[in-house]
Amino acid sequence: MSKGKRRRPVRRKNWLKIGIILAAIPILVAVGIVLKPFVIEPWLEKRADPGIENVSSEQPLGYVYDKLGNNNIMLTEYNPPDDFDYDNWDASWTIPDTVDGYNVVALRDICRVRLMSDRDRVEDFFFRYLERVIVPESVTIIDRYAFADLPLLESVEISDSVTEIGNYAFSGLPLLETIELPNSLTTIGEYAFRYSYALSTIDIPDSVTSIGKGAFYGCFSLSDISHSVNVSVIEDWTYSNCHSLISIEIPSSISEIGLYAFANSANLENVKMADSVSKIGRRAFSGCSNLKSVSFSNSIQKIEDWMFADCFALETVDLPDSLIEIGSSAFRKSHKLEYIDLPDSLEIIGDSAFADCISLKSVTIPEQVSKIGSSAFARCTSLVSIDIPASVVEIDTNAFRSSDKLEIVRFAGSEAEWLELGGPNLLPASVEVEFGS
Repeated sequence: MSKGKRRRPVRRKNWLKIGIILAAIPILVAVGIVLKPFVIEPWLEKRADPGIENVSSEQPLGYVYDKLGNNNIMLTEYNPPDDFDYDNWDASWTIPDTVDGYNVVALRDICRVRLMSDRDRVEDFFFRYLERVIVPESVTIIDRYAFADLPLLESVEISDSVTEIGNYAFSGLPLLETIELPNSLTTIGEYAFRYSYALSTIDIPDSVTSIGKGAFYGCFSLSDISHSVNVSVIEDWTYSNCHSLISIEIPSSISEIGLYAFANSANLENVKMADSVSKIGRRAFSGCSNLKSVSFSNSIQKIEDWMFADCFALETVDLPDSLIEIGSSAFRKSHKLEYIDLPDSLEIIGDSAFADCISLKSVTIPEQVSKIGSSAFARCTSLVSIDIPASVVEIDTNAFRSSDKLEIVRFAGSEAEWLELGGPNLLPASVEVEFGS
């Protein structure tokens, strides 16, 4: 057997990932794609839209497309014809403006290729990943997975005709450092740039009105965001695991921040919210281990469960006068939090709300609060004093568990009311209790 490149068999219907250069202009830079046969997971499969006809090209081009009406089509697949010259393939691909007389206006899953010939062997690394993508003027939609998982892609040029970037369209591009979004763009889909590790800046034009959940999830290098003024919601997971974000000022256009929106962005230090923000989802900032200060809007009524859990460096929290409830584990393990000013509007302190806040020294419970939940101040090992109003009618037996430095509790009610609360069972005998009446 002659020595040379090791070959690997490819079954007739294996899927391959392939890079594509889209252009009505000369191809500038291209290399091929690494051959990677794999089993498609159900959530990656293309699902044809109801009522859309899916056909193969009448010409020997190998394109499969969906007819969209008005003489427009969406390219969905490339099937190399039987006479495709694999040995002399120049590692480039050109998508035309038209196929079968139809206008090419959208792309979906086009980074996928199905080998339809009887060829049973392709050289290892026969396809190489491309480095540059140019989207032609004819395209208005870059649909889901269009350029996902191209590990050498460094440059993307999007024409001013594009209005929509679909789900996962540019996800998994570890070398893409920057991308210029056109002023024609209105929609960025879910997880559109997920795990594009090198993406450092993003300027979202004001034409954008919708950004899907997880759009920039895991963009570890993202440090500078210019946000569209016409987006009203930061969806779930949008900037989660963006480790290079340091400071965030939420613009006045935003009314809602979703679940895990900035979670685990480990170097985020400061967050300032506009008064327009009225709702923030669970765990929105959990795991932001370097977060030092947070300033809330005056529209917030609830700090959701686990919102700032594991924010070990959190030192300063400015709670608004509109606040009614602090959810379960909301500030759990905020290790550097020494003082918290609870507003008079507060009514509910959830279970474990301040558990493991090991630097917290004193707390004054507002007069609207009626219950202190389970482990609310457990393991607050620096807690020395706490003021409890007479409005409190229930204190869980574990509320102050293992807060061993607690010296004094000032209860605004009578000793009889304290006994009715089960006070002697709540605290070590060494803790002094002062009564207000």
